[in-house]
Amino acid sequence: MWTLVALAGAGVVAELVDGALGMGFGVTTTSLLLALGLAPAAASASVHAAKVAAALANGAAHWRFGNVDRASLPWLAVPGCAGGVVGAVAIAGASAASARPAVAIFLIAMGALLLWRHLRPFSQTTRAPSRGRTAALGLVAGSLDAFGGGGWGPIATPAMILMEGHEPRKAVGTVNLAEFFVSLVVAATLIALLGASGLRWDFVLAVAAGGVAAAPFAAHLTRRLKPQFLAGLVALLLISLNARTLATDLFGADPLASAAFIASVIAATLAALAVGRARRAPPVAAGPPSGPTP
Repeated sequence: MWTLVALAGAGVVAELVDGALGMGFGVTTTSLLLALGLAPAAASASVHAAKVAAALANGAAHWRFGNVDRASLPWLAVPGCAGGVVGAVAIAGASAASARPAVAIFLIAMGALLLWRHLRPFSQTTRAPSRGRTAALGLVAGSLDAFGGGGWGPIATPAMILMEGHEPRKAVGTVNLAEFFVSLVVAATLIALLGASGLRWDFVLAVAAGGVAAAPFAAHLTRRLKPQFLAGLVALLLISLNARTLATDLFGADPLASAAFIASVIAATLAALAVGRARRAPPVAAGPPSGPTP
């Protein structure tokens, strides 16, 4: 009983992060299911089944708040579904453990690039989004998402900001709505390959319930955040999640100790950013002298 309550709470937290930043639901919940003893393929199937309901609620909320680029959506979602089928077939017959470090290094590099851009004044590119690049991005992100049980958001969201020049809230909303279609296809493919008995449906329902409850609040949060601040949060989330993956998978670090270390690094980074911004701020103009006029 308490496990299901914890999973529902994890669904709430994961959806708040995913809905506001465009990433985090899959990697967060997959890690939890693996810790509970599920095989990688079963964990990926369970997470994507839970994401169907959560992503639908999240995507609908983003659509309602105007956070979705309707022109880019099909060019991201359709290739993402095709890539999801490829990744699902691969994970059904192999372990994703060997691919995780390479993907983590790639995501850390992308997070560092996004953080560097966050340190500069945010400017929107005038280049029109490319359908070809968006389709290639969807294909790659969908494949890695299905194979690793998560990764659609960490790959697609920063790439939509960096490659296509989307405003962060538009990138987050478009990626989240496309995730509904990708999750539906991946879950259906894995259930067809593994059988419905390979899933823990009680886990799926608990995580989905928490995610659906949090979806409207996450979309509203995205709309209220400034582009620079949102891009910085995306970058820090990328670096922290994947640094922890490398520390535990490659070096056998204790998960709790590595999480605490990464949290301290993030806190120090945020403090440095705040100090830097304060030093760059223009001085406040002095007001008229007080006191009686001569």
